[in-house]
Amino acid sequence: QPGGVALKYHQKSFQMSFTEAFFRKDKLKHFLAYACLALLFLLVLDRYSPFSFAIQGILVLCIGTFIGVTIEYLQFEYIPGRDKELLDMLLNAIGLIAGIILYKHISKSKFRFG
Repeated sequence: QPGGVALKYHQKSFQMSFTEAFFRKDKLKHFLAYACLALLFLLVLDRYSPFSFAIQGILVLCIGTFIGVTIEYLQFEYIPGRDKELLDMLLNAIGLIAGIILYKHISKSKFRFG
C-alpha cells in the first residue's frame, strides 16, 4: 500500500532453514538412492567377498561416501547453476548406513538372497 508502513524483514532462524532444506523431495531421493546403492554393494560383496560383514559395511560406507562427494564436487565444477550441498552429502551417508542396517536385518531373516 503506497505510503503505508512496510512489514519488517523476517530472517529465518537456522533451525527453520535447516528443517525446510532437510524435508525437500530431493533430499529423500539422495537418501533412497544411497540406501539402494548400499544394498546392491552388499549383495555383491556378500556373494563374492571373503570379508566379514563389518569389513563389508565399512567398505560400502567408504566407497559410497567417496562416490557421493565426487558427484557433488563434479556437479559444482561442471554443471552451470548447480551447487554442492553439505546436506546432500550427509543424507548420502545416512542412506548408506540405513542400507547397511537394512541388509543386516534382511540377511538374518529366513529370506536370504542368493
